[in-house]
Amino acid sequence: MKKAMTILLGLSTLTMVACKKKGCTDPQATNYNSEAQKDDGSCIFDNTTTPAQSAITLSCSDFNQSGTTYELVDLGLAIDYIVDCKMTVSCDLEIKPGVAIAFKTDAGLKVNSSGSINAVGTSSEPILFTGEDKFAGAWAGIFVDCDDPKNEISYAKIEYAGGDQFNSNGDQGGIILYAGTRMNVNNTTITNCENYGINASYGDGVFEFTNNTINNCLYPMVASVDYCGNISGGNLTGNTNDAVYVYAYASQSAMNTAQTWENLSVPYRIQGNTEVVIKTDWTIAPGTTIEFEQGAGVTMNTGNSIHAVGTPSEMITFKGALDAVGSWEKIEFYGTNVLNELGYCEFKNGGQDPSNTKGTVYLWYEAQLNIHDVTFTDNAACGVYGKLFSGQTSNPNYSSSNLTFNNTACTESFE
Repeated sequence: MKKAMTILLGLSTLTMVACKKKGCTDPQATNYNSEAQKDDGSCIFDNTTTPAQSAITLSCSDFNQSGTTYELVDLGLAIDYIVDCKMTVSCDLEIKPGVAIAFKTDAGLKVNSSGSINAVGTSSEPILFTGEDKFAGAWAGIFVDCDDPKNEISYAKIEYAGGDQFNSNGDQGGIILYAGTRMNVNNTTITNCENYGINASYGDGVFEFTNNTINNCLYPMVASVDYCGNISGGNLTGNTNDAVYVYAYASQSAMNTAQTWENLSVPYRIQGNTEVVIKTDWTIAPGTTIEFEQGAGVTMNTGNSIHAVGTPSEMITFKGALDAVGSWEKIEFYGTNVLNELGYCEFKNGGQDPSNTKGTVYLWYEAQLNIHDVTFTDNAACGVYGKLFSGQTSNPNYSSSNLTFNNTACTESFE
């Protein structure tokens, strides 16, 4: 009886095995059958889904065909692709969610005027750009020199970049944007760069930077004046210098587009010996800090305005990058724009070279300004200085209230 039961059990098992449905069980295949329980070797793969056993080393000429689209797809590996040169991108390069690219020493991507880069991952499948070696500056980064609305890097991680230079200007960074470039960088982490996480110093383009995290770099980013109003959200702390470095190629840097500088929880740091000329309407959000290196200052052009009004709990601060009396120059006002207002601010360390600067806040003849609830601390020149026409005893377009002066050469002076 026991022997008969064993035979029946064996027949039952054979029957179950024989009933398993056969088909293609590989989900990367074009003919994948979700109901198949046993692979029958019939799987068909197209050129983009052939399973890779190891990372693919891309050819330096792969992205050279202008007017074409080249896709990099997730191969399901820890590293999907390897780049061993500075690859010129003349095509529309699309990098899909989950892709991981490793760059050899000094390698990188250089997107030229006929190409574009669209690297858009997801929160669950970010795109990875990393160095084959794991140290700051192990690879060059991503250099973009094109005005293409498809340019976007979102939900990505860029690490160990910013090493070798891309051109004779010495441009370095995790992402480098050349003059006139259009680029959106959103929800992306940039870490362990040798210098700047983002290098957007040239200007003259369209740049959006939202909800990004940059840490363990020399600076989180360097940006032209006109780009500073396009930065919002994210976390820019944990770098050697926690500041957005505001850069100018000449001693004068113009703000040409109306903008608001948001409170980034790190300062905006104006490059030394730079006069930022405001040719538009400039708003500064409560809690924002603006630092000035030595010799730096701001000039408000005739007809344009500054609206820097904080709150009692979120003061706006204008200070020296060097915390010393008279380490930066001044904010200078021209014209009679009624929007000019400074409120709930602190001016610290201004009035460099007081015989010429005269005041940390400087007003040309009959310049318009409403200043209130402002503290002046450690200024080498007067807190406020203004020019008067012959016969005038006051500036008819100036009003002030609740000003406080601490260790400042003089309070308000008009002559």
